[in-house]
This record gives sequence, C-alpha cells and structure tokens, in this order.
Amino acid sequence: MPSNSTGTTAIGVGIDTARYAHHVTFLKEDGQQPATRAFHFKESKEGYQRLLKTLLRLQEQYPQAHFYLRIDAAGQYALNLEGFLRGLSIPKTISVGESNRNKAYRQVLFPKRKSDPADSHALARFAVIERPRETRETPTAFYALREVASRLESQSRQCGRCLNQLHNLLSRVFPELSVLVFDLAASWVLRLLNKYPTPEKLARAHLDSLKAIPYLSDEMAMEIRQAAQQTVGTFRGATAESLVKQAVQELLHAQAMEKKLETLLEETYQTLPPSNHQQIETIPGLGLRTVAALVAKMISIDRFETPASLVGYFGIFPEEDTSGTDKHGKPVAPGAQRMSRKGNDLVRKYLWMAAMVAVQHNPAIRALHERLKARNVKPSVALGHCMRKLLHLVFAIWKSGKPFDPGHYPWGSTGSAHAPDTAAHEKTAAGHNQDSEPGQQVVTAATGKIPAADGPVQQMPVPASPAQPTTPATTQPGLIDFQALRSELSMERVLRHLKLFDDLHGRNRQLRGPCPICGKQNPRKRSFSVNLNKHVFRCLNPDCGIQGNALDLWATLKQQSVYEAAVDLASTFGLTLRGIREEATR
Repeated sequence: MPSNSTGTTAIGVGIDTARYAHHVTFLKEDGQQPATRAFHFKESKEGYQRLLKTLLRLQEQYPQAHFYLRIDAAGQYALNLEGFLRGLSIPKTISVGESNRNKAYRQVLFPKRKSDPADSHALARFAVIERPRETRETPTAFYALREVASRLESQSRQCGRCLNQLHNLLSRVFPELSVLVFDLAASWVLRLLNKYPTPEKLARAHLDSLKAIPYLSDEMAMEIRQAAQQTVGTFRGATAESLVKQAVQELLHAQAMEKKLETLLEETYQTLPPSNHQQIETIPGLGLRTVAALVAKMISIDRFETPASLVGYFGIFPEEDTSGTDKHGKPVAPGAQRMSRKGNDLVRKYLWMAAMVAVQHNPAIRALHERLKARNVKPSVALGHCMRKLLHLVFAIWKSGKPFDPGHYPWGSTGSAHAPDTAAHEKTAAGHNQDSEPGQQVVTAATGKIPAADGPVQQMPVPASPAQPTTPATTQPGLIDFQALRSELSMERVLRHLKLFDDLHGRNRQLRGPCPICGKQNPRKRSFSVNLNKHVFRCLNPDCGIQGNALDLWATLKQQSVYEAAVDLASTFGLTLRGIREEATR
C-alpha cells in the first residue's frame, strides 16, 4: 500500500450502523482495493472486540497506518459505537455523517444497489478519499440534553403528523373549517371538534353553546355554524364522527407529551456546567426553552467559524417559492418567497416564536424588522430575517462571553441614550454588528393592490415648507420618514375621519365589517378586518385581499401614491413631515 507525503498510510473505515448490528468495510488509500475483509459485527461487547482486533491487526500490518473512520449516524445506537472508537489508542480521525448525505454519496457509487455492504463501502471510500474533518466529541455533560432534545424533536414531528392527519380528514368532512380557522391545533378548535366532530352536529348546535367555548369569539362561532350548514364535505355519518374524535384525541395526547418533554429539556439544560453559552440567555426574545434547544444542537460555538455557517446549519434563509396556489385558489405571485425547509425543525420552530417576541422587545430585531417593513418585505420573510439576526447575536455573544447590552448601539431610528461615541466601542459590544443584517440581500414581495409603501418613493423630494423642518445633523434632506408619520397617526383616527369606523364591530380592538375598497354590498359580509392595536387592516375577500397600514389605506381610497398620501395626511391632520434618518436608508 502506498504512503502519502507525510509518511503515513491512510486506511478508510466505513461503518453502516443499524439497531442490532453494524457493517464495516476497510479500504486502501486508493479507495478501491479492500485492506481486509468486510464483515457484520453485533451491537455488543463481543462485536466491538471483533472490530478492535481487526483494527489492531491492520495496524501491525501497516505500522504507519492512520485510520479515517466514517460512521453513519442513523439512530442513537451510533453514539455507543462512537464512544468506543474514541477510546481506542490508534491513530485515527473520526467523522460522523448524516444519513441523507451518506445515502447521496452511496447513490453516486452504487446507483442500483441498496445494501449494508454498499453503504459501508461508500462510507469507507468517502473517508479515505475526501478526508473529512474530525467530528467534535460531545462533552459528557451534554449527552442528556441531546437525548431529551432528540426525543422532543421526534415528539414535535409526531404532533405535526397528527395535525396533518386531522387536516386531511377535515378536508373531506368539513373543508370550510380550514379556511375560517388559522390554526387547527389551537385549544379552542380541538375542544370544538371534540364536542361537535361533524358539520351536521355543528349546524344543529345552539349558538350559546358555541359561544361558551373559551377563546371562540361570537363572530367566529356564527361563521363556523353558517359554514357547517352549507358545507360541501362528502364524508359524513357515524364513521366520520368517530375518526374525527380519534384524530383530535391523538393530537391532544401528542401535545401533552410534547409539553412534558419541553419542561424536561429546560430542567436538563439548567444542570449544565457554567460556560459562555449562558450569556445567550440575555438576548431579549430567547426564552429558556429556545436557548436549551440551540445549545443541545450546537454543543459548542467553536464548531462554527462564522455567523453565516451557523445560519446555514439551521437553514434560516429565504428561498423563492412560486409554485402552486394559496388557500383561496389564487396562483402564488411571481417572486414570492418562503423560508428554507433545511435545518433542524425543533430549533426553527422555537426561533420563529422567539423572533415574534424579539420584534417587540429586542432593540436590534425591532430596528431590523422596521427597516424590512418599510421596504414592503413580505411579513413571513421579514420574520425569517429576524430569526437570522437572532442567530448572529447568538454567535457573537457565545463567542465573546459578554451579555447582550441594548445600550451599546443605536439600533433604532431614534438612537439610544447610551450609544457609544466611537466605532471601536460599537465593535466591542457583543453581537452588535450591523453588518450581520441582510441589508441589500433582502428581496421584497410586491403586492398587486397597494403601491409600494416605503420603497422607491422614499427617494422623492419632500416639499419645501416651514411646516416640514429637517435637521441637517440627523436627517438626510429629500427623504420622508414614513415610519415617523405612521407612529403619529393611529388607524382609528384615520377610520373615523373617513367615516368608516361606525361600520366596524368586534371586541378587544379587533374589528370587522364591510370592505370599503371592494364595495359595501352587504353589511353582514364582514370581510374587512382591522387591528386597532397594531394599526393594520386586511380584506379577507380573496378577490380583493388588500392589506397594510393607515398610510396604505389612505393611499388606496384616495387613489394616490404613498408619497402623495403622506403629504395629504400631514396636511389633513396637521402633522409635520420629517426627513428620514440616514441609517434607515442603508
């Protein structure tokens, strides 16, 4: 066997793992010729000793041998094998590969073969030819956390499967419910279906009984009962009722098990020895559960060289998705995006919820979200970029060991009272690097009904007027600060001025009524939804579908551009148009 330039002899060892036994292949440095005979060995002390004897015999035969061991990490039993191999006192490099990647490599070598020998041969060839980097060993203290996280991830998938089964069943029993309800897994929806599993029972239900279900609004109760009376579902009767009830119970059980595992995950995380990972708990928006899931999957920040590698590891980036139709049957608009489905499902799920909290409470995420919102970026894509920014903060804070300090950088457009005086100070603040934000990489999704709210029109000149002062030291002349204008103008005030407020009804600042844009054909058709707390509106009529803020509403009804609407609103309500800050245009 030839030796490489360092004088060592490389031997590739590929191990295809399984529940009861594993298959191992030994290849010479050319990646073709066997170094010794391949064989199966049991997942037991006897089997491990057989593997050890073979490795020691090869070491005697090739004194300068260096073993490149590649393990297929298919199942938790691979951890036992990995621990055994790491304890061997032979020259070695151990890499652990994901099953899907190993499968793809095997299909290139053996496109028409699927067997344990083929898999282990492909692993051995990959190890000796590609020479993958050493997979870092998981510290003993993290084993329990990884086990709980892995079990929780499986249970989370089980919840998803149960929800999909319920969704598919309802598509034949009561398809209208999925259109009316945003989340079929919500507690009030499951309670409703458990009590009234078929549209026949819902249609006969007394309205007061429906209203008694917690979190079910009076308006939604009326809409659901009306839809049940006119359903196009074809699967009915006692069998349909039994299957829906069973699907609901399975989902409730899966959710209960998931909550128990989430509690166990948090408790296990708190038993870890102190280290820099604890500093990421200081990032606003990241709860203990999210932090525990991140640490369980990352183990060590040293595994990631850059923030981009961490983002790629979890698959937190948008991708174009223009195929298919939405739930209203309308084709997806060209250029539409969705978040990538790559990465760990559990972490992505928690990061999504963490980003929604961070938008409200984290100055870095809030400022980024406002900039994306001003550019008319699709809300789901904007939230994805916020998830990405959270990972950048995790990377920097874990690396530096410094807690998050909101005063180290003027995140928002209004700055910070504790902002640093020098650029050098900004760079020393843990996680406070503006270059980590997507900036120019953001792809906007234009709407068909509303003109681009705060995109190119920001470059239009502000009319010179004594009522529109700008401060040269803090603003850039010629740009309108739409965010500042919206902050001074509530949705309720605009609706009252347009004489639309009295047509809206509802509770808790969430109002519904006829849409003033697509017409007031019937006051009972409450397709126009307004949230007075968030100052946004949306038409639920699929033929209209318009949505936006108070500025968008004014521009659409007055048939003006957003720039013209801003000037008109300022004149109508006696407001001051201000110039936009320079950093908001970056």
